[in-house]
Amino acid sequence: MKSRRVGGYALPWLILGIAVAAVSINYLIIQWIDAKATSLQDGQTSRVLAEASSRLENWYISRPSAGEPSQFANAATVETISRESGIDQLQPKVRLARAARRFSANSVAYSRFLLWLPPSAVQDATGWDATANAWAITNGAVSMEFNTLSIQMERYARSLKTTQMLAKALENWFEWQRRSDPAGDIGTNYFRARDCVNVKTFELECLSAFTDVSTTSVAEKLGLTKPTLTDAWQRPLQLENMPPEVGADLPPFAMRVRFVPPGSEDQINGSNLNLTMPVVVTVLQRL
Repeated sequence: MKSRRVGGYALPWLILGIAVAAVSINYLIIQWIDAKATSLQDGQTSRVLAEASSRLENWYISRPSAGEPSQFANAATVETISRESGIDQLQPKVRLARAARRFSANSVAYSRFLLWLPPSAVQDATGWDATANAWAITNGAVSMEFNTLSIQMERYARSLKTTQMLAKALENWFEWQRRSDPAGDIGTNYFRARDCVNVKTFELECLSAFTDVSTTSVAEKLGLTKPTLTDAWQRPLQLENMPPEVGADLPPFAMRVRFVPPGSEDQINGSNLNLTMPVVVTVLQRL
């Protein structure tokens, strides 16, 4: 009798234990599914933002002057960038913003972009905070910044090298003209025509202010091609050969070559930000 009663009590407890175990297993399965779904969603978010960043970088590199115009006010709109880069084709939809000004480091101006996926539960107010000079990112938004400093630094270095190459070509020009002139002497300035009104075919015209080299005859006379005459933003280098007010007839004679990187003309409320400055290389005759 006593053993049968114990068995009768054990069965309900066994069933209850099995039910509790089943509930626990179901809970763990649900938790695993939720975690897996979250992991997949996070992975998809990371992939789409990485793809958007790659497309933005490709667009920026392939459009030097549109990506960083001389004046920031002329920069391409984010709508144009999103369309031309293909960012607007990505799913889920990635949003793009550009800081409302350029920045500078090591005398190089650069831009800052933000790519993000807006939150689903709250209104998205992500964007540039001009007061704080920083991104304001809505809670729940997943974002990634893309800045152009490294690309701009490489372009700056390449432009300087091109400017130095043109300066060297002009130095060689001066020496070649001096050696080719039977009446030549150390007191003749071959960087500039002797008569600015009647420039001879073997002379360089008079450039009293910095002038785009593409509007002069320098390329033809020095036998140079376009890549030698433009900076890394596809803008022409500039020349100036005005002699000094004092000692104009005395050697060493000189002229100047320069490039004007983007950012040197950027303004806020009418004030120049002085993000960068024109880079001038002085060409001197050989003595």
